[in-house]
Amino acid sequence: MIPNTEWKHMNWGYAPLNKKGILLENLKPEDENERFSNQLYHYMSTAMGEWQNLDNKTLVEVSSGRGGGLDYITRYLNPKKAYGVDISQVQVDYCRDIYKNN
Repeated sequence: MIPNTEWKHMNWGYAPLNKKGILLENLKPEDENERFSNQLYHYMSTAMGEWQNLDNKTLVEVSSGRGGGLDYITRYLNPKKAYGVDISQVQVDYCRDIYKNN
């Protein structure tokens, strides 16, 4: 069972049909256990690979859940600002605690 603070995504993930499902070559070791979820966020937030980063962009994620996707985006894709919102106060409180240094 994954400890509560390690499970940060609530999606199925994404894997391209080539390269053995590997999309991200520069993933940090601490992010490897949620590789496919991170790949989904990367793929979608870069307009299916059209953009290299999110420089000078402001991002709002609706239904942020456990915040893993937004955490990935802010650490790897460099948006100017990023906001996450969720209807669940439990999820909001979790994110405020886990990502308090972001």
